[in-house]
Amino acid sequence: MIIYPPDVFVNGVIPAQNDFSKALNRFEKAAVNDHIGSRVLSYMTYGSHVRGDAHRASDIDILLIIDRAKHLAVIRDAISEVYHEFGVQINTRILTAAAIEEDLTPGLDPGFSRHLAHVLPYARLLGENPLALLPNDPDPVEVSVQRSVEGYWRRLNNAYAKSGRNEDEFLGFVHILTEKPMHAMREMLHLSGSTRHQDFKKAIADTYASEYPSLFNLIQPLLGNADNYVALLNERETIPEDERKERYLHAIHGLANCYYGVERFLVRNKILADRAARSTRAQYQRIS
Repeated sequence: MIIYPPDVFVNGVIPAQNDFSKALNRFEKAAVNDHIGSRVLSYMTYGSHVRGDAHRASDIDILLIIDRAKHLAVIRDAISEVYHEFGVQINTRILTAAAIEEDLTPGLDPGFSRHLAHVLPYARLLGENPLALLPNDPDPVEVSVQRSVEGYWRRLNNAYAKSGRNEDEFLGFVHILTEKPMHAMREMLHLSGSTRHQDFKKAIADTYASEYPSLFNLIQPLLGNADNYVALLNERETIPEDERKERYLHAIHGLANCYYGVERFLVRNKILADRAARSTRAQYQRIS
């Protein structure tokens, strides 16, 4: 979820629903279409825009595997052009063929290939299947999930510790606060083997709530505040300009105040994932 700076909410550019398709078409024309099979080995768009449940706080998720780092300048210019014209933010994961070959893939969460396999049926794919190019996670799913959830918890607490330094750090903290519970729910459903949610956010939340109801209760305030935040973005043009900043700050501080519930939520998921990982390691030790 994009957390806009207050000045952007007051009088900046916030994309409308139909801007996402225009922005993606512009990005692909500038950085992808003429380069498939040469500079761009694999291009995959996934997430809310492709699923059809994007809103004004959404971004566009893209995975790019390129032949060499030289093409990064083209990608950078295309992302900048799209943002300045449409206000749409493109969230990229970019890997070079050399980095993959040498197993230098920083920034990829444990189990990312597993997530790609799950979302592939609805993704937009050009070039090679990225699963054929990316390294497989060598760990059992229980160990991989444990590492991922622990990483989410650590990132949240680090962001919270820095959130008082300046506005950028605070907004970054609120962004992580809104994102990581959904990521953790998705990972925990991989752990339990539930795949019927098809990666739609509402379906993930509903499936998780049916399997872990007491844990889900911890983040219901966050989900409610997130819905209010998106509703405020939709209402922006009807709000008098001199009232916008106060209402916006109230909304994002409402999200920030959910920190303690989210932190407990991630801790309890981490405990469950730790137990599953220890059990799996013990089984492997007995077999070996």
